[in-house]
Amino acid sequence: MIKYEDYNLPCWLLNQGKAHQDFIRSDFDYNTRQRRALRGYDSIGVRLSLDLGQVIEFKKFWLATNYGTEKFLTDMLVFGDPTLNKTVRFTSSYNLSETSYNRYSITCTAEIVKTTIESNLLDVCPLVPHNGLVPMTGLTPC
Repeated sequence: MIKYEDYNLPCWLLNQGKAHQDFIRSDFDYNTRQRRALRGYDSIGVRLSLDLGQVIEFKKFWLATNYGTEKFLTDMLVFGDPTLNKTVRFTSSYNLSETSYNRYSITCTAEIVKTTIESNLLDVCPLVPHNGLVPMTGLTPC
């Protein structure tokens, strides 16, 4: 599987993100019923700020993923997910705009298909260094 970090591309800037909804809520005249739905994926809107060489590299990456249709791996911190080797795929084509001389902006949407954050977060102690450790967060004993 192709890995994003194998290409000379910058990290994504998260424009927006939306968590998946695992339930369907129906309102009836007498009550509200909630039931499980099909498992969805977290969707993310991303932006890249690139120069012309990086745009060409991004297009190589886009072609390597069969015009953005195939899944790929990434180690980036995306949507608050610090795990490594997340499986991601694009959900729509990218938009390219020129922002200034030799600077371009690419925006697109993607979804996190597979991650191990559920199992990793249960085992992480904030007092021990780990991938998701962020400076200035409060430390609580485990």
